[in-house]
Amino acid sequence: MEFEIFTQYGISAKLFLVDNLKMIYKRAFSIIELLFVLAVFGAMLLIVMPFGRALIGKNRAEARTEELRAGLRFARAAAIGLGESVKFCSSKDHEKCNGSWKDGQIVITESNKVLRILSEIPVGDELVWKGREKNTITFSPEGLPGGQRGSFCYYPKNDPENAAAVIMDITGRVRVLSEISKEERISCNL
Repeated sequence: MEFEIFTQYGISAKLFLVDNLKMIYKRAFSIIELLFVLAVFGAMLLIVMPFGRALIGKNRAEARTEELRAGLRFARAAAIGLGESVKFCSSKDHEKCNGSWKDGQIVITESNKVLRILSEIPVGDELVWKGREKNTITFSPEGLPGGQRGSFCYYPKNDPENAAAVIMDITGRVRVLSEISKEERISCNL
């Protein structure tokens, strides 16, 4: 009703509309304020991005080496639990021991029953086994790797500072080594 009263007088109606527009402008941001906020946000993003990439690379390398460590531990535990030899080997088809380590790995019994499948590593990453046998680690029913020891060296693509090694000792125990010292990094002599 108040609006009708104001519309009866031409000048008052214009003042009423102008007052409403001023209220709208007071609640909104100007284009300059929005551009300033976007510029600050962009600058912060540029500063944080390199740290984010390094963190993602480190997490990816840790996840991959932890998966290898868990696979080796599982194979050893399965050999002890089943009372038969169990192989941890490279597998391209995830059914039998074949292919290279970067194609994926399986845990398989002597009767060719696949117990666990580990995924292939990302394209461009390198996974190298330095040990006596080339593509197979066989755990005896006692959980021993038959005198074999060695290490898996994992090299993420374009990220040498996040290289890591999964080391298996002569008793079949496994540990992960991601840094020897702050100055020295993992090297498997590729």
